[in-house]
Amino acid sequence: MTVEQAVTTTSATKPVSTLAQKVTAGAAVAIALLIVLGGFLIGAMVFAAAEGVDRTISNLADVDDPRVVRQAICLPYSDFVLRQHQASLSTSQIQGVLDYAGHDGEGSAVDNSDVCGSPQSILDAAGIK
Repeated sequence: MTVEQAVTTTSATKPVSTLAQKVTAGAAVAIALLIVLGGFLIGAMVFAAAEGVDRTISNLADVDDPRVVRQAICLPYSDFVLRQHQASLSTSQIQGVLDYAGHDGEGSAVDNSDVCGSPQSILDAAGIK
């Protein structure tokens, strides 16, 4: 075998990377990096959200002023009453909805009106007749 034949045989059997193979390999590496970084970012967001909820609960638990706890309970309750009034429900209808929603199926009920006032008192405080 001559040197020329050896060079031809070696170069003929040597794999040649095409541009498409290089682009595909680069894309695969990029996708793998995006998956790893995306997973990291999602994990970081979930951790941050859980930490924020934990801080909020801790802040409410550490509050010496009961008005803050009352406000945390009564603002959503009052918002509900005002929205139902906007939807043209009477105060007795709103109270009926609250009574029904507060029952746990075993006869006991959570009654925010003891803490926050009746639907009528909320409407009165808002200056709505």
